[in-house]
Amino acid sequence: GFCHCLNCRRVNSGTAVHLLGVPTAAFKIVAGEDVLAEHRPTEKFYRKWCTKCGTGVVQGPLGAPFVGTFPTTYEVCAAKSPLPIPEIFKPQSHFNFENSLAPATFSAEDILCFKDFPTAFGGSGLLKDGTVAPAE
Repeated sequence: GFCHCLNCRRVNSGTAVHLLGVPTAAFKIVAGEDVLAEHRPTEKFYRKWCTKCGTGVVQGPLGAPFVGTFPTTYEVCAAKSPLPIPEIFKPQSHFNFENSLAPATFSAEDILCFKDFPTAFGGSGLLKDGTVAPAE
């Protein structure tokens, strides 16, 4: 989904950040961990990136039941020209929408807008209008 929290916006210099939420236990870096650097802009947030090319690899709240990784980081085919993002990586919701800098820009989309996070990600499960999200 798209994250609108202050930390994601700051470390990525964006209005919202396209992240893929992966359960912590299911995420593993299989190669190149020795060339990753970590930055903690706050006591509760971290970001890791490649020191060779600068590409962001993973970020998120410390201790959360998930990691946020960037779907556009992964090579999904060997083609030289950009391809559309595979369906599995397309955003399905907005997170931390209560912190959005451009809510009108994103509100028209046909995906859920969570005030914070879905309950499965440790959040309240509330949508931007204060209602409870449909079963996740």
